[in-house]
Amino acid sequence: MNPPKTVNRVFYFDLLRVMAITAVVVLHNSVDLVEQYGKMPIMDWRFAAFYNGISRFCVPLFVLLSGGLLLNPDKVVTIRELFNKRLVKLVIPLVFWSVIYVGFDYYTQGNFANFSFKDNLITFYKGPVIFHFWFFYMMIGIYLMYPLNPRKVV
Repeated sequence: MNPPKTVNRVFYFDLLRVMAITAVVVLHNSVDLVEQYGKMPIMDWRFAAFYNGISRFCVPLFVLLSGGLLLNPDKVVTIRELFNKRLVKLVIPLVFWSVIYVGFDYYTQGNFANFSFKDNLITFYKGPVIFHFWFFYMMIGIYLMYPLNPRKVV
């Protein structure tokens, strides 16, 4: 039996992750209320706008955390690891959930007769099928730029 693998975790990275995840939850719960301006009591809207505003740091924080972990000067990443491990962990969920969202959209609209594989493939290529997925596209771009750093890739 192999001994357990030791993981050198950085406590403040974990703490920042918890903060960012919490802020994403707050942001997603407040955004619908903020869009209801004039349709709800003004104080409720102000509370929602306040929480929406103070949670906006979550996206740049996730980008910074990704860069901090990816650009670790003590770790060398091979091209094989980059493409076979890291990119796969982004591309497979992106494709899977995009198919689910497209299928759900066609199902809820009762629009299967108008389904076009080519049109959906073009939509997927041009950008996120659903706006929440822009982060996948950005991270894939960052990973594809990573080999340009000659000190990091073997």
